[in-house]
Amino acid sequence: MKPAHIALLALLALLGAAHAASYATVADAVKALPELSTLNTNLQGTNLTKSFGDPAFVGTVFLPTNDALTSLSDKVGGDFSALIADNPDQAYEIFSYHVVPGQALLSSALKDGTTLKTQSGETLAVTIANGVVSVNGQAVSKANVVAGKAIIHEINGALLPPDLAQLLDASTTDTADPFADLTATNGDAAAGAHSEATTGTDVAAMTTTATTTKSAGASATAGSPSTAGATGATISATTTTPTTSTKSSAAGSESGSAGGVGEAGGGRGAQETLVRLANAFNVLTGYDTIERIKLQVEATDARLAALRRQLQAAKHSYEERLGHQRALSKEMAHLLQRKSSWGPSDVARFTDVYASEHANEAAVAEAKARYEEAGEAVELAQADLMHRIRERYTQEQLWGDKIRRAATWWTWSLMGLQAAALAVAGAAVGGALALLATLLLGAGRGSGGASSTGSSLGGGS
Repeated sequence: MKPAHIALLALLALLGAAHAASYATVADAVKALPELSTLNTNLQGTNLTKSFGDPAFVGTVFLPTNDALTSLSDKVGGDFSALIADNPDQAYEIFSYHVVPGQALLSSALKDGTTLKTQSGETLAVTIANGVVSVNGQAVSKANVVAGKAIIHEINGALLPPDLAQLLDASTTDTADPFADLTATNGDAAAGAHSEATTGTDVAAMTTTATTTKSAGASATAGSPSTAGATGATISATTTTPTTSTKSSAAGSESGSAGGVGEAGGGRGAQETLVRLANAFNVLTGYDTIERIKLQVEATDARLAALRRQLQAAKHSYEERLGHQRALSKEMAHLLQRKSSWGPSDVARFTDVYASEHANEAAVAEAKARYEEAGEAVELAQADLMHRIRERYTQEQLWGDKIRRAATWWTWSLMGLQAAALAVAGAAVGGALALLATLLLGAGRGSGGASSTGSSLGGGS
C-alpha cells in the first residue's frame, strides 16, 4: 500500500474517532463528562452559559475537573462552589479566565513559551515539560475534546486571575476567613472586623485611640502599643485597655463628628438649593433641552470611543486569524510536498494541521464578520454623533436668538420705565419748586408789610 493511502486511512480513522467523541457545544460536553459535574453546577447563572451553549462558538477552553475544584476548596478552607454561587460576577471573572476566544487550538498547536489572551483580557502561559502541556502551571489531563467549533482541554487545577490569586495567597497565610477577603467590598470594614474578632478589643475604643494618637503626634495605629514622645505611656495604656476617659473622649469625638456632619449637611443643602434654582432657570429659558442634548453628545462620544476600541480589537483578531491560517496552509503544503517520506509522526501532524485548518477557517470567517460588524457600528455611531452635534448647535442658536429677543424687550421696557420715572420725577420736582416759590413770595410780602407798618408808627411819634 502506498504511503499516501496509509496517510489517508489514518486521517479518516482519526477524524472518525474525533467525530465519535465530539459534542455539539461546550455546554453539552460539560454536562456529559462526569469529571466536570462540579464545574457544570458552578457555571449555572454566569454569562458564559450563552457562549458555551452556542454551536458556532469558536475558542479553546481549559476546564478544571472535579478534583481540581475540590483542591481549590481545600486551599481556601471552605466551599468554593458556595462562594461562586453567592458571587456570579466573580464566577464569570474566574471562569472567563479559562476561555481563549476565537482560537480552536489542539494540544499540538500549544507551543512551549506561548501566551494566550483570555476572554477576561488576561493572558495564560503555556509550558511543556516531558511531553506534558501545562497552562499557568496546571497540567492538561485530557486534551482535544471537540465541542462544536471549540476545543476543550481538561486541567488538574483551576486557573485564577492574577489579582484573585494574590488575594487568595494572602488570605491563606492569615488567620482570617479567606472568603471574607475574596468577597469584602470595604477593606477598612473587613480589617476592623478581623481585628475585633482576633483581639476582642472594642472597635470604638480602638478608633478613639487612633484619634488620640494622631492628635498627640505619635506614629501608632489602632490596636498597636507602639507610641512616640512623652505621651507614649498614656497612649499605650489607652490602647490596650479602654477606660472611662477613653469612652468619654470617644463620645466627644462622635459629637465633633456629628457637628462636622451637620455643617457638611448644611453646605450640601445650600448647594442642592443652588442646583435646583439653576435647573429651574434652565427650564424657564429652555436651556434644559440643550443640556439633555449635551449629555447625549457626551454619551454618544463615549460609546463611539468604546466601539473604536472594539474595532481595533476585532481587526487585530482578524489579522491574527489570517496569519494563523496562512501558517497552517504553509505547513500543510510543506507536509504534502514530502508525503512520500512520511512517518507516523508526520501522519499525526498532518491530521492535527488538517483539523486545525478546518476549525480555523470558521474562526477566520467569524473574526471577519465581527470586524465588519464593528466597522458598521463605528460608522453608525459617528453619524449619530454628528447628528447630535448639529442638533445641539441648532438648539443653541435658537436659544441664543430667543435670549437676545427677550433681552431687547427687557431693554426697551426698562428704558420706558426709566423715561416714565424721569417724567414723574420731573413733575414732582417742578411742583416742589412752584410750591417753594409761592412760599418764598408769601414770606417776602409778609416781610414788606411789616416794614411799612413800622415806618408809619415811627413817623407818627
